[in-house]
Amino acid sequence: MYGKLITGILYSDKSLLEQSLEMYAAETKGIQRRSQSHLFDETDYYGTEMSSELYRQLISFSGIITLEEVIRWKKFADRVEDEFRLRGNRQVNVDPGYLDFHKVVLLSAKPGGHKIYLGHQVWADMVLFKKKGEYQAFAWTFPDLRGHKYDDWFLQVRADFKKELKANESDTFDSVY
Repeated sequence: MYGKLITGILYSDKSLLEQSLEMYAAETKGIQRRSQSHLFDETDYYGTEMSSELYRQLISFSGIITLEEVIRWKKFADRVEDEFRLRGNRQVNVDPGYLDFHKVVLLSAKPGGHKIYLGHQVWADMVLFKKKGEYQAFAWTFPDLRGHKYDDWFLQVRADFKKELKANESDTFDSVY
């Protein structure tokens, strides 16, 4: 099975966002799409550790990944966060995941009743599913993702995924989708 690697980055300092993206660009086939940055003000959960004024930007990367690779990408995101820690506190929060034709899944280091354990202290957290041309949220979906401000971006990334999968002439595409 295949997916499109995506990452959400919470930040207060734009230069740290750019440095984080440079690390990703060096590990991937390059950045394909960046969403608009939005103020992350639906919760103050990260305020004490990071900043009271945070922004989130979503990023997709060129190419497709196999779903067997997702643990690697969660571990890489942890390294990006660690690179910019200040006195033990994160300065960026990196939420990697993937998008496929049906859903958006983020990867987490924290268990939860709705999350699926993948191994190596990584859980899969399905946060959105596609239905009738738009993305639907669950009760546990992050409030800013639930608010539909990223839906157009997700649809564009989904279209990129479809093109790239077809370009690879995957047997999986023909038989499953």
